[in-house]
Amino acid sequence: MFRRKKIETDIERRILTGMIVNTKFLHQMTTTIDVHVRDYFENKWIQLVARWCMSYYNKHGKAPVNHINDLFNARKRKLKEDEADLIEDLLNDAATEYQNKSKFNVDYMSEQALGYFKNRHLALLRDNITSYLEDDKPEKAEVEVANFRNISKKLSTWSNPFDIPSARGLLLRQDENFFTLPGLLGEFLGNFKRGWLVGIAAPFKRGKTWFAQEFALMALLSGLKVAFFSLEMSSEEMQERILKRLIPGFMSNGNYLYPVLDCLHNQTGNCESKRRKNTLTIIDEEENIMEHQTATELGYQICTFCRHRGNLHPNFEPAIWHEEINTEKTVKSLMRSVASFEKKYASRFKLKTYPKFSANIHDIQQELDNLEAIEGFIPDMIVIDHADCLKPERADLKGIEKEDETWMTAAQLASKRRALTIVPTQVTKDALTAAMTTQKHTAKWVGKLGHVDAMLAMSQTDAEKRRDIIRVSIMLHRHRKFDENAFVTLIQKLDSGQFHLDSEFNRVHIH
Repeated sequence: MFRRKKIETDIERRILTGMIVNTKFLHQMTTTIDVHVRDYFENKWIQLVARWCMSYYNKHGKAPVNHINDLFNARKRKLKEDEADLIEDLLNDAATEYQNKSKFNVDYMSEQALGYFKNRHLALLRDNITSYLEDDKPEKAEVEVANFRNISKKLSTWSNPFDIPSARGLLLRQDENFFTLPGLLGEFLGNFKRGWLVGIAAPFKRGKTWFAQEFALMALLSGLKVAFFSLEMSSEEMQERILKRLIPGFMSNGNYLYPVLDCLHNQTGNCESKRRKNTLTIIDEEENIMEHQTATELGYQICTFCRHRGNLHPNFEPAIWHEEINTEKTVKSLMRSVASFEKKYASRFKLKTYPKFSANIHDIQQELDNLEAIEGFIPDMIVIDHADCLKPERADLKGIEKEDETWMTAAQLASKRRALTIVPTQVTKDALTAAMTTQKHTAKWVGKLGHVDAMLAMSQTDAEKRRDIIRVSIMLHRHRKFDENAFVTLIQKLDSGQFHLDSEFNRVHIH
């Protein structure tokens, strides 16, 4: 009984937090909850603060956020000391959520709230009908049933596509950006939305985990909550990769050569622009490139003046050069950086590792349910690395049936949790030597493409791998036009933890 009360209190706290910090959620709750707030919340202090929020919304048309403290202070003198302390605890929970600058998962919490309210009304209906029948008052029991029918209409999950407030909300949110990767890579891939299942297809050892991690960390830095499940690497290995990505010099102190974009015409000496930074030519007529140390000693500099200048300067042809970077740091300074990240982001990032083939999507769903019940953690993004290391959803499933069930269940997870879900997967060995990774390289079961909202692809020749570049394309997209042969080229330094140092739309010239 105590556990049930604890769960009920937790979900009521999360609903109240949403009403305090998010206007869209408060609007939905205000249109759902009638004046009898006590019928919706069991905790009377949550009932009280919910009324404050609804009154504030009806007057100002927005969530109170920090003004909730003003509402509390104006009413504090009418409360007993222990009552004020309890309400202050509730407000502190909401303040922590807001100060973390997390993006509230409105759609998921709205569904959770409606489900909770419906269950609560059913319990009240059961108790009231039982009481009236025991007192031989069947007419009052009938009134309770009629009232519940009215409430059920409010709590219905059926939607009206012609509802005017909803239509207005669509127009207001049409430019709303949930998550986009940075740089030209983000411009190429576009905006990702809640509830999407996005696959990452690539050959063996081409950086699928690094790409999935890039999604996770960029989401974290943009204010989203992330749950990362790894079935391929240990927690220590994942920790090392994450810290290397976020903290320059972590596990790799010293001087290193980092790839940077340069212009091929700058390297060959064919550039006629007065803006060119140097006159040194480092590529001869036989396309032999000068040794890096020699070029550096002679004062060679990269030049990207014509980059991003459109038709005015169409002569930029991207090429790779390397610059020496010093990342020497003390253990003390590195630990200060770790402590800073821990303070800012630890509450918004959860990492769970499993041995290969020891967990399936249902296990992951259970972990997320536990995380929500115990810590109130609701992820905006879920990363599962990777699909081919998951065990079957049922022991009797094998081959194509196993693959289909895995991807179908992953799509259900993304939709149910209203979370952008990233799932890497391997392609056939033919992709290792192919110029582009395309749909024909889909491994095990091509039907997985029918379950995803988008499937991204990574392509890389041996020469590109040696020069620290890789190409990212869109293999399939359910919600926008795409060209399977278009790509953006990334430069990276994976041994230093950097998946995306820079990017260009066209192919980068390599030697």
